[in-house]
Amino acid sequence: MRALLLGLVVAFGWPGRAAAGIPPPADAMYFAIEAAGKGLAGGADRAKVLKELTAALTKHGDQKSYYLATAKALAADLEASAKADPKPADPKDVAADPVKHLRETKDPVYLLAYPENWGRRGPRPDEKEPPADPVRRLVRRDRAVIGELIPLLADRTPTRAFQPVLSSFDRPHVPRVCDYALLLIEFHSECVFSETVSASGLLHKFPEADREAVAKRVAEWWAANKNKSVAAGIRDQIGRALPYGQIRMARALIRLGTEGNPDDREFGLGVLREYVRWNPRAYPAVEAGDVLSEAGDRTALDVFRELLEEFADGPGAVPGWSSTIYHQCRHGGRREWESLYVLAWREANRGGDPRPATWVCVVHSGRADKSPYAIPLLGLGVEQAEAVAAAAPDEPVPPADVARAVGHLQTQTGVDFGYKWEGTAEERAAAIKRAQSWWAEKGKAKYTFDFIEENLVKKPPAKKP
Repeated sequence: MRALLLGLVVAFGWPGRAAAGIPPPADAMYFAIEAAGKGLAGGADRAKVLKELTAALTKHGDQKSYYLATAKALAADLEASAKADPKPADPKDVAADPVKHLRETKDPVYLLAYPENWGRRGPRPDEKEPPADPVRRLVRRDRAVIGELIPLLADRTPTRAFQPVLSSFDRPHVPRVCDYALLLIEFHSECVFSETVSASGLLHKFPEADREAVAKRVAEWWAANKNKSVAAGIRDQIGRALPYGQIRMARALIRLGTEGNPDDREFGLGVLREYVRWNPRAYPAVEAGDVLSEAGDRTALDVFRELLEEFADGPGAVPGWSSTIYHQCRHGGRREWESLYVLAWREANRGGDPRPATWVCVVHSGRADKSPYAIPLLGLGVEQAEAVAAAAPDEPVPPADVARAVGHLQTQTGVDFGYKWEGTAEERAAAIKRAQSWWAEKGKAKYTFDFIEENLVKKPPAKKP
Protein backbone atom coordinates (compact mmCIF):
# COMPACT_ATOMS: atom_id res chain seq x y z
CA MET A 1 0.00 0.00 0.00
CA ARG A 2 2.91 2.37 0.70
CA ALA A 3 4.20 1.95 -2.86
CA LEU A 4 0.69 2.59 -4.13
CA LEU A 5 0.42 5.75 -2.06
CA LEU A 6 3.79 6.94 -3.33
CA GLY A 7 2.52 6.54 -6.87
CA LEU A 8 -0.44 8.75 -6.02
CA VAL A 9 1.67 11.41 -4.38
CA VAL A 10 4.20 11.54 -7.20
CA ALA A 11 1.31 11.98 -9.60
CA PHE A 12 -0.09 15.02 -7.76
CA GLY A 13 -0.14 17.96 -10.04
CA TRP A 14 -0.98 15.92 -13.13
CA PRO A 15 -4.08 17.45 -14.71
CA GLY A 16 -5.82 14.08 -14.65
CA ARG A 17 -7.67 14.49 -17.91
CA ALA A 18 -6.43 15.89 -21.17
CA ALA A 19 -6.46 19.65 -20.92
CA ALA A 20 -5.96 22.16 -23.70
CA GLY A 21 -6.88 25.68 -24.63
CA ILE A 22 -9.29 26.81 -27.29
CA PRO A 23 -7.81 25.90 -30.70
CA PRO A 24 -7.45 28.45 -33.50
CA PRO A 25 -10.38 29.13 -35.87
CA ALA A 26 -11.14 26.64 -38.60
CA ASP A 27 -9.05 26.93 -41.77
CA ALA A 28 -8.51 24.91 -44.95
CA MET A 29 -6.74 22.06 -43.10
CA TYR A 30 -9.47 21.93 -40.49
CA PHE A 31 -12.13 21.55 -43.16
CA ALA A 32 -10.03 18.94 -44.96
CA ILE A 33 -9.89 16.80 -41.81
CA GLU A 34 -13.60 17.31 -41.25
CA ALA A 35 -14.41 16.33 -44.84
CA ALA A 36 -12.27 13.18 -44.55
CA GLY A 37 -13.90 12.20 -41.26
CA LYS A 38 -17.41 12.76 -42.56
CA GLY A 39 -16.58 10.86 -45.72
CA LEU A 40 -15.38 7.83 -43.77
CA ALA A 41 -18.39 7.99 -41.47
CA GLY A 42 -20.66 8.14 -44.50
CA GLY A 43 -19.19 4.95 -45.97
CA ALA A 44 -17.04 6.59 -48.64
CA ASP A 45 -14.29 4.68 -50.41
CA ARG A 46 -11.08 5.14 -48.40
CA ALA A 47 -9.05 5.68 -51.55
CA LYS A 48 -11.36 8.52 -52.55
CA VAL A 49 -11.13 10.08 -49.09
CA LEU A 50 -7.34 9.87 -49.21
CA LYS A 51 -7.21 11.40 -52.69
CA GLU A 52 -9.27 14.41 -51.59
CA LEU A 53 -7.26 14.86 -48.40
CA THR A 54 -3.99 14.64 -50.34
CA ALA A 55 -5.26 17.27 -52.78
CA ALA A 56 -6.01 19.61 -49.88
CA LEU A 57 -2.55 19.03 -48.45
CA THR A 58 -0.97 19.75 -51.80
CA LYS A 59 -2.94 22.97 -52.17
CA HIS A 60 -2.63 24.28 -48.62
CA GLY A 61 0.27 22.31 -47.13
CA ASP A 62 2.68 25.22 -47.37
CA GLN A 63 0.48 27.40 -45.18
CA LYS A 64 1.01 27.67 -41.44
CA SER A 65 -1.88 25.83 -39.87
CA TYR A 66 -2.49 24.50 -36.39
CA TYR A 67 -4.24 21.52 -38.00
CA LEU A 68 -1.56 20.67 -40.60
CA ALA A 69 0.18 17.95 -38.58
CA THR A 70 -3.16 16.27 -37.82
CA ALA A 71 -4.09 16.28 -41.51
CA LYS A 72 -0.73 14.81 -42.53
CA ALA A 73 -0.98 12.08 -39.91
CA LEU A 74 -4.49 11.18 -41.06
CA ALA A 75 -3.32 10.92 -44.70
CA ALA A 76 -0.38 8.72 -43.71
CA ASP A 77 -2.58 6.45 -41.60
CA LEU A 78 -5.10 6.10 -44.45
CA GLU A 79 -2.64 4.84 -47.03
CA ALA A 80 -2.56 1.15 -46.13
CA SER A 81 -6.32 0.67 -45.76
CA ALA A 82 -7.00 2.78 -48.87
CA LYS A 83 -5.08 0.18 -50.86
CA ALA A 84 -6.08 -3.02 -49.08
CA ASP A 85 -9.64 -2.37 -47.86
CA PRO A 86 -10.97 0.79 -49.49
CA LYS A 87 -14.69 -0.05 -49.38
CA PRO A 88 -16.84 -0.73 -46.31
CA ALA A 89 -16.71 -4.37 -45.25
CA ASP A 90 -19.68 -6.67 -45.75
CA PRO A 91 -21.77 -6.71 -42.54
CA LYS A 92 -21.62 -10.51 -42.54
CA ASP A 93 -17.82 -10.37 -42.51
CA VAL A 94 -17.91 -7.84 -39.68
CA ALA A 95 -20.24 -10.07 -37.68
CA ALA A 96 -18.02 -13.09 -38.28
CA ASP A 97 -14.80 -11.35 -37.20
CA PRO A 98 -15.37 -7.97 -35.49
CA VAL A 99 -11.76 -7.79 -34.30
CA LYS A 100 -10.43 -7.99 -37.84
CA HIS A 101 -12.94 -5.37 -39.01
CA LEU A 102 -12.70 -2.99 -36.08
CA ARG A 103 -11.81 -0.22 -38.57
CA GLU A 104 -15.48 -0.25 -39.67
CA THR A 105 -16.85 0.98 -36.35
CA LYS A 106 -18.99 4.11 -36.26
CA ASP A 107 -19.67 3.87 -32.53
CA PRO A 108 -19.06 7.19 -30.70
CA VAL A 109 -15.81 7.00 -28.79
CA TYR A 110 -17.29 8.58 -25.67
CA LEU A 111 -19.57 5.57 -25.09
CA LEU A 112 -16.48 3.50 -24.34
CA ALA A 113 -14.27 6.20 -22.84
CA TYR A 114 -16.43 6.84 -19.78
CA PRO A 115 -17.72 4.08 -17.47
CA GLU A 116 -20.79 6.19 -16.76
CA ASN A 117 -21.92 5.39 -20.31
CA TRP A 118 -21.35 1.65 -20.16
CA GLY A 119 -24.87 0.99 -18.96
CA ARG A 120 -26.15 2.31 -22.28
CA ARG A 121 -24.41 -0.47 -24.16
CA GLY A 122 -26.78 -3.30 -23.28
CA PRO A 123 -29.06 -4.79 -25.94
CA ARG A 124 -32.48 -3.24 -26.34
CA PRO A 125 -35.52 -5.46 -25.74
CA ASP A 126 -36.29 -5.46 -29.47
CA GLU A 127 -32.80 -6.61 -30.51
CA LYS A 128 -32.83 -10.24 -31.60
CA GLU A 129 -29.22 -10.08 -32.77
CA PRO A 130 -26.31 -7.89 -31.68
CA PRO A 131 -25.94 -4.80 -33.91
CA ALA A 132 -23.58 -5.02 -36.85
CA ASP A 133 -21.07 -2.48 -35.54
CA PRO A 134 -17.87 -4.30 -34.50
CA VAL A 135 -17.51 -2.37 -31.23
CA ARG A 136 -21.08 -3.23 -30.24
CA ARG A 137 -20.30 -6.87 -30.86
CA LEU A 138 -16.99 -6.78 -29.02
CA VAL A 139 -18.44 -5.34 -25.83
CA ARG A 140 -20.63 -8.44 -25.71
CA ARG A 141 -17.63 -10.73 -25.82
CA ASP A 142 -16.10 -12.01 -22.62
CA ARG A 143 -12.83 -10.84 -21.11
CA ALA A 144 -10.80 -13.31 -23.16
CA VAL A 145 -11.14 -11.01 -26.18
CA ILE A 146 -8.41 -8.85 -24.64
CA GLY A 147 -5.82 -11.26 -26.04
CA GLU A 148 -7.13 -10.63 -29.56
CA LEU A 149 -7.16 -6.87 -29.09
CA ILE A 150 -3.60 -6.42 -27.83
CA PRO A 151 -1.97 -6.64 -31.30
CA LEU A 152 -4.30 -3.86 -32.48
CA LEU A 153 -2.74 -1.38 -30.04
CA ALA A 154 -0.21 -0.66 -32.78
CA ASP A 155 -2.83 -0.30 -35.54
CA ARG A 156 -3.29 3.33 -36.61
CA THR A 157 -5.88 2.59 -39.29
CA PRO A 158 -8.57 5.31 -39.24
CA THR A 159 -12.03 4.10 -38.29
CA ARG A 160 -15.36 5.36 -39.62
CA ALA A 161 -16.28 6.85 -36.23
CA PHE A 162 -15.69 10.52 -36.95
CA GLN A 163 -15.81 12.67 -33.84
CA PRO A 164 -17.26 16.10 -34.75
CA VAL A 165 -16.45 19.23 -32.81
CA LEU A 166 -18.81 19.49 -29.85
CA SER A 167 -17.42 22.58 -28.11
CA SER A 168 -15.02 25.48 -28.62
CA PHE A 169 -12.32 23.47 -26.83
CA ASP A 170 -12.63 20.52 -29.18
CA ARG A 171 -10.94 19.57 -32.42
CA PRO A 172 -12.14 17.27 -35.22
CA HIS A 173 -11.04 13.69 -34.56
CA VAL A 174 -10.89 10.54 -36.62
CA PRO A 175 -10.30 7.79 -34.03
CA ARG A 176 -7.98 4.96 -35.02
CA VAL A 177 -8.25 1.21 -34.49
CA CYS A 178 -5.68 1.41 -31.67
CA ASP A 179 -7.92 3.85 -29.81
CA TYR A 180 -10.84 1.44 -29.79
CA ALA A 181 -8.60 -1.52 -28.99
CA LEU A 182 -7.40 0.20 -25.83
CA LEU A 183 -10.88 1.35 -24.85
CA LEU A 184 -12.26 -2.16 -25.31
CA ILE A 185 -9.42 -3.61 -23.25
CA GLU A 186 -10.17 -1.14 -20.48
CA PHE A 187 -13.87 -1.89 -20.78
CA HIS A 188 -13.38 -5.64 -20.29
CA SER A 189 -10.60 -5.38 -17.70
CA GLU A 190 -12.05 -2.40 -15.79
CA CYS A 191 -8.46 -1.19 -15.59
CA VAL A 192 -6.90 2.07 -16.74
CA PHE A 193 -3.74 1.69 -18.80
CA SER A 194 -3.66 5.27 -19.97
CA GLU A 195 -4.88 8.16 -17.87
CA THR A 196 -6.42 10.05 -20.79
CA VAL A 197 -8.87 7.95 -22.75
CA SER A 198 -11.35 10.63 -23.77
CA ALA A 199 -12.00 12.09 -27.20
CA SER A 200 -9.24 14.63 -26.56
CA GLY A 201 -6.74 12.05 -25.34
CA LEU A 202 -6.88 9.20 -27.83
CA LEU A 203 -4.02 6.70 -27.90
CA HIS A 204 -3.02 7.46 -31.48
CA LYS A 205 -2.25 11.04 -30.43
CA PHE A 206 0.32 9.98 -27.86
CA PRO A 207 4.04 10.15 -28.68
CA GLU A 208 5.29 6.91 -30.17
CA ALA A 209 7.28 5.97 -27.07
CA ASP A 210 4.19 6.40 -24.88
CA ARG A 211 2.05 4.30 -27.21
CA GLU A 212 4.64 1.54 -27.14
CA ALA A 213 4.84 1.74 -23.35
CA VAL A 214 1.07 1.36 -23.05
CA ALA A 215 1.03 -1.65 -25.38
CA LYS A 216 3.92 -3.26 -23.53
CA ARG A 217 2.26 -2.82 -20.16
CA VAL A 218 -1.06 -4.22 -21.39
CA ALA A 219 0.71 -7.29 -22.78
CA GLU A 220 2.61 -7.86 -19.52
CA TRP A 221 -0.52 -7.36 -17.47
CA TRP A 222 -2.55 -9.77 -19.59
CA ALA A 223 0.13 -12.47 -19.39
CA ALA A 224 0.03 -12.23 -15.60
CA ASN A 225 -3.73 -11.85 -15.14
CA LYS A 226 -5.62 -13.53 -17.98
CA ASN A 227 -6.42 -16.53 -15.80
CA LYS A 228 -7.28 -14.46 -12.72
CA SER A 229 -10.38 -12.59 -11.69
CA VAL A 230 -11.29 -9.10 -12.87
CA ALA A 231 -10.67 -7.80 -9.35
CA ALA A 232 -7.22 -9.41 -9.20
CA GLY A 233 -6.35 -7.74 -12.49
CA ILE A 234 -7.43 -4.36 -11.16
CA ARG A 235 -5.39 -4.80 -8.00
CA ASP A 236 -2.34 -5.54 -10.12
CA GLN A 237 -2.78 -2.39 -12.23
CA ILE A 238 -4.16 0.19 -9.82
CA GLY A 239 -0.80 1.25 -8.42
CA ARG A 240 0.47 2.22 -11.87
CA ALA A 241 -2.25 4.70 -12.76
CA LEU A 242 -2.46 8.40 -12.03
CA PRO A 243 -5.04 9.71 -9.53
CA TYR A 244 -8.19 9.74 -11.64
CA GLY A 245 -7.37 6.34 -13.06
CA GLN A 246 -6.84 4.95 -9.58
CA ILE A 247 -10.15 6.40 -8.43
CA ARG A 248 -11.93 4.76 -11.35
CA MET A 249 -10.37 1.38 -10.58
CA ALA A 250 -11.00 1.71 -6.85
CA ARG A 251 -14.67 2.35 -7.60
CA ALA A 252 -14.75 -0.86 -9.64
CA LEU A 253 -13.09 -2.81 -6.82
CA ILE A 254 -15.63 -1.52 -4.31
CA ARG A 255 -18.47 -2.63 -6.57
CA LEU A 256 -16.93 -6.03 -7.28
CA GLY A 257 -16.10 -6.55 -3.62
CA THR A 258 -19.64 -5.66 -2.57
CA GLU A 259 -20.90 -8.34 -4.93
CA GLY A 260 -18.14 -10.87 -4.15
CA ASN A 261 -14.93 -10.86 -2.12
CA PRO A 262 -15.06 -8.28 0.72
CA ASP A 263 -11.26 -8.03 0.59
CA ASP A 264 -11.50 -6.41 -2.85
CA ARG A 265 -13.93 -3.82 -1.52
CA GLU A 266 -11.65 -3.04 1.41
CA PHE A 267 -8.65 -2.75 -0.90
CA GLY A 268 -10.46 -0.19 -3.05
CA LEU A 269 -11.62 1.76 0.00
CA GLY A 270 -8.08 1.69 1.38
CA VAL A 271 -6.63 3.24 -1.76
CA LEU A 272 -9.07 6.12 -1.59
CA ARG A 273 -8.73 6.64 2.17
CA GLU A 274 -4.97 6.98 1.91
CA TYR A 275 -5.19 9.44 -0.96
CA VAL A 276 -7.75 11.65 0.76
CA ARG A 277 -5.76 11.66 4.01
CA TRP A 278 -2.43 12.20 2.30
CA ASN A 279 -3.43 15.03 -0.01
CA PRO A 280 -6.90 16.41 0.78
CA ARG A 281 -6.12 19.68 -1.02
CA ALA A 282 -5.70 18.01 -4.42
CA TYR A 283 -8.62 18.20 -6.85
CA PRO A 284 -8.82 14.40 -7.25
CA ALA A 285 -9.36 14.12 -3.48
CA VAL A 286 -12.93 15.36 -3.82
CA GLU A 287 -13.74 12.75 -6.47
CA ALA A 288 -12.10 10.09 -4.31
CA GLY A 289 -14.16 11.39 -1.41
CA ASP A 290 -17.36 11.11 -3.40
CA VAL A 291 -16.66 7.43 -4.03
CA LEU A 292 -15.93 6.85 -0.35
CA SER A 293 -19.03 8.67 0.83
CA GLU A 294 -21.24 6.90 -1.69
CA ALA A 295 -19.90 3.63 -0.27
CA GLY A 296 -20.86 4.67 3.25
CA ASP A 297 -17.30 5.47 4.36
CA ARG A 298 -16.95 8.68 6.39
CA THR A 299 -13.22 9.23 5.89
CA ALA A 300 -13.55 12.07 3.40
CA LEU A 301 -16.29 13.81 5.38
CA ASP A 302 -14.06 13.81 8.46
CA VAL A 303 -10.91 14.88 6.63
CA PHE A 304 -12.62 17.69 4.71
CA ARG A 305 -14.37 18.96 7.84
CA GLU A 306 -11.03 19.25 9.61
CA LEU A 307 -9.49 20.88 6.55
CA LEU A 308 -12.20 23.53 6.35
CA GLU A 309 -12.02 24.22 10.05
CA GLU A 310 -8.33 25.04 9.64
CA PHE A 311 -9.39 28.03 7.56
CA ALA A 312 -12.33 29.12 9.66
CA ASP A 313 -10.40 32.10 11.05
CA GLY A 314 -8.31 32.80 7.97
CA PRO A 315 -8.81 35.67 5.52
CA GLY A 316 -11.04 34.64 2.64
CA ALA A 317 -9.76 31.11 2.21
CA VAL A 318 -13.03 29.48 1.22
CA PRO A 319 -13.25 30.22 -2.55
CA GLY A 320 -10.52 27.69 -3.31
CA TRP A 321 -12.38 25.02 -1.40
CA SER A 322 -15.77 25.24 -3.08
CA SER A 323 -15.59 21.67 -4.40
CA THR A 324 -14.79 20.45 -0.88
CA ILE A 325 -17.83 22.33 0.46
CA TYR A 326 -19.97 20.83 -2.30
CA HIS A 327 -18.87 17.39 -1.18
CA GLN A 328 -19.90 18.11 2.40
CA CYS A 329 -23.28 19.33 1.17
CA ARG A 330 -23.83 16.27 -1.01
CA HIS A 331 -22.91 13.68 1.57
CA GLY A 332 -22.84 15.28 5.00
CA GLY A 333 -25.19 15.01 7.93
CA ARG A 334 -25.88 17.38 10.78
CA ARG A 335 -22.26 17.52 11.96
CA GLU A 336 -20.96 18.59 8.55
CA TRP A 337 -23.70 21.17 8.03
CA GLU A 338 -23.15 22.64 11.48
CA SER A 339 -19.46 22.89 10.73
CA LEU A 340 -20.23 24.74 7.50
CA TYR A 341 -22.52 27.09 9.39
CA VAL A 342 -19.81 27.93 11.91
CA LEU A 343 -17.42 28.64 9.06
CA ALA A 344 -19.99 30.82 7.29
CA TRP A 345 -20.84 32.70 10.49
CA ARG A 346 -17.20 33.52 11.13
CA GLU A 347 -16.81 34.76 7.56
CA ALA A 348 -19.85 36.99 7.90
CA ASN A 349 -18.57 38.55 11.10
CA ARG A 350 -14.96 39.24 10.25
CA GLY A 351 -15.58 41.95 7.62
CA GLY A 352 -14.14 42.14 4.14
CA ASP A 353 -15.73 41.04 0.88
CA PRO A 354 -18.71 38.82 1.79
CA ARG A 355 -19.14 37.27 -1.64
CA PRO A 356 -16.55 34.48 -1.67
CA ALA A 357 -18.27 32.75 1.20
CA THR A 358 -19.35 29.34 2.39
CA TRP A 359 -23.05 30.23 2.18
CA VAL A 360 -22.59 31.11 -1.51
CA CYS A 361 -21.12 27.65 -2.12
CA VAL A 362 -24.12 26.14 -0.33
CA VAL A 363 -26.50 28.10 -2.57
CA HIS A 364 -24.81 26.58 -5.64
CA SER A 365 -24.25 23.09 -4.20
CA GLY A 366 -27.36 21.48 -5.64
CA ARG A 367 -28.51 20.66 -2.09
CA ALA A 368 -29.73 24.08 -0.97
CA ASP A 369 -33.33 23.29 -1.91
CA LYS A 370 -33.17 19.66 -0.75
CA SER A 371 -31.36 19.32 2.57
CA PRO A 372 -33.18 20.95 5.51
CA TYR A 373 -29.79 21.46 7.13
CA ALA A 374 -29.11 24.16 4.52
CA ILE A 375 -31.81 26.44 6.00
CA PRO A 376 -29.60 28.19 8.60
CA LEU A 377 -26.97 28.93 5.95
CA LEU A 378 -29.59 30.26 3.57
CA GLY A 379 -30.85 32.55 6.31
CA LEU A 380 -27.32 33.75 6.93
CA GLY A 381 -26.98 34.50 3.24
CA VAL A 382 -30.20 36.51 3.26
CA GLU A 383 -28.77 38.56 6.11
CA GLN A 384 -25.81 39.42 3.88
CA ALA A 385 -27.84 41.18 1.17
CA GLU A 386 -26.72 44.73 1.96
CA ALA A 387 -23.10 43.76 2.54
CA VAL A 388 -22.95 41.89 -0.77
CA ALA A 389 -24.55 44.79 -2.64
CA ALA A 390 -22.09 47.27 -1.09
CA ALA A 391 -19.12 45.10 -2.00
CA ALA A 392 -20.22 44.80 -5.64
CA PRO A 393 -21.81 48.10 -6.73
CA ASP A 394 -21.38 47.25 -10.42
CA GLU A 395 -23.17 43.88 -10.21
CA PRO A 396 -26.93 43.34 -10.63
CA VAL A 397 -29.26 44.49 -7.88
CA PRO A 398 -30.46 42.56 -6.02
CA PRO A 399 -27.37 40.32 -5.76
CA ALA A 400 -27.99 37.08 -7.64
CA ASP A 401 -26.62 34.80 -4.91
CA VAL A 402 -28.83 36.41 -2.26
CA ALA A 403 -31.84 36.13 -4.54
CA ARG A 404 -31.15 32.43 -5.09
CA ALA A 405 -30.82 31.97 -1.32
CA VAL A 406 -34.27 33.49 -0.87
CA GLY A 407 -35.71 31.20 -3.54
CA HIS A 408 -34.26 28.11 -1.84
CA LEU A 409 -35.38 29.34 1.59
CA GLN A 410 -38.90 29.76 0.25
CA THR A 411 -38.84 26.22 -1.13
CA GLN A 412 -37.46 24.70 2.06
CA THR A 413 -39.73 26.44 4.58
CA GLY A 414 -42.90 26.83 2.54
CA VAL A 415 -43.09 30.50 3.52
CA ASP A 416 -44.12 32.64 0.57
CA PHE A 417 -41.84 35.67 0.26
CA GLY A 418 -43.22 36.45 -3.17
CA TYR A 419 -40.01 35.28 -4.80
CA LYS A 420 -40.18 34.07 -8.40
CA TRP A 421 -37.17 32.85 -10.35
CA GLU A 422 -38.42 34.71 -13.40
CA GLY A 423 -39.46 37.83 -11.45
CA THR A 424 -38.25 41.34 -12.15
CA ALA A 425 -35.40 42.91 -10.21
CA GLU A 426 -37.89 44.95 -8.21
CA GLU A 427 -39.93 41.85 -7.34
CA ARG A 428 -36.84 39.95 -6.23
CA ALA A 429 -35.62 42.89 -4.15
CA ALA A 430 -39.00 43.08 -2.39
CA ALA A 431 -38.90 39.31 -1.75
CA ILE A 432 -35.45 39.66 -0.19
CA LYS A 433 -36.75 42.35 2.16
CA ARG A 434 -39.66 40.14 3.22
CA ALA A 435 -37.34 37.17 3.72
CA GLN A 436 -34.96 39.28 5.84
CA SER A 437 -37.79 40.44 8.08
CA TRP A 438 -39.21 36.93 8.47
CA TRP A 439 -35.79 35.42 9.20
CA ALA A 440 -35.01 38.05 11.85
CA GLU A 441 -38.41 37.82 13.53
CA LYS A 442 -39.27 34.13 13.28
CA GLY A 443 -37.08 31.95 11.08
CA LYS A 444 -33.73 32.25 12.82
CA ALA A 445 -35.13 31.32 16.20
CA LYS A 446 -37.19 28.45 14.85
CA TYR A 447 -34.86 26.74 12.39
CA THR A 448 -32.11 25.60 14.70
CA PHE A 449 -30.21 22.42 13.94
CA ASP A 450 -32.00 20.70 16.84
CA PHE A 451 -35.40 21.62 15.37
CA ILE A 452 -34.36 20.57 11.88
CA GLU A 453 -33.04 17.20 13.02
CA GLU A 454 -36.12 16.49 15.12
CA ASN A 455 -38.80 17.65 12.70
CA LEU A 456 -37.49 17.83 9.14
CA VAL A 457 -34.88 15.13 8.66
CA LYS A 458 -36.10 11.68 7.75
CA LYS A 459 -34.97 9.11 10.25
CA PRO A 460 -33.32 5.97 8.87
CA PRO A 461 -35.42 2.84 9.29
CA ALA A 462 -34.75 0.97 12.51
CA LYS A 463 -32.54 -2.07 12.12
CA LYS A 464 -34.16 -5.39 12.76
CA PRO A 465 -32.80 -7.19 15.83
